Amino acid sequence: MRDRGGGGHKTLLIALAIAALLLAALTLAQAAAPAPTNRYVALDSGRDHTCTLHIAGRIHCWGSGPTDLLEVPEGRYSAVSAGEWHNCAIRRVDGGVVCWGRDSNAPDGAFSDVAAGWHFACAVREDDGAIECWGTSSFGRSVLDYGQVDPPDGKFSAVSAGYLHACGLRESGEVACWGRGSFGRTDAPSGVFTQVSSGTTHSCAVRKSGQAECWGMNNYGQSDAPSGTFTQVSA
Repeated sequence: MRDRGGGGHKTLLIALAIAALLLAALTLAQAAAPAPTNRYVALDSGRDHTCTLHIAGRIHCWGSGPTDLLEVPEGRYSAVSAGEWHNCAIRRVDGGVVCWGRDSNAPDGAFSDVAAGWHFACAVREDDGAIECWGTSSFGRSVLDYGQVDPPDGKFSAVSAGYLHACGLRESGEVACWGRGSFGRTDAPSGVFTQVSSGTTHSCAVRKSGQAECWGMNNYGQSDAPSGTFTQVSA
């Protein structure tokens, strides 16, 4: 008697074999495919321009401003910050800070974070967590010196530079601000935070609980942080 199920069994085996071959070919194709070229890990905006950091370490800046503000020095970088008239970045190879544009003389050493503000910049030293700030004003330091380049002592994990003030995130999670204190812009709230950002006349930070809190000038409601939980904030 003929086995009526034999043909169907063979057909199933053939189909399974073809499916296995197709799966293997797809896996090989995916493994050989090039990595995406449009992946970015950071973005920051200055006065009239923006800079992005590509996953490969390249920085691209565009917008309005002097030519030297948009021409990024050759190299591979791990962080970038766009300021008013200058930008700063951290080199991958040695942690050194590179700045370009006006007031762009960066100190020597290795740093873990950098922030470009208005004619000044600050960075967190990699070895001891101390913040170092530098820069002047093209209108005369005697007029616009509010102590924005004189950070407090201590160990920090991050720093953010604004207009005439800056804020840093201590290793303990506390926020410390310095510089021009009008409108309460340097009156940082107490508590433990995970991120901080300094703006022109106000600053904002994210508490460990996820709540956003802002302080400083509030003439347009810029310090009225919304309710909810957040992971990052930008002033």
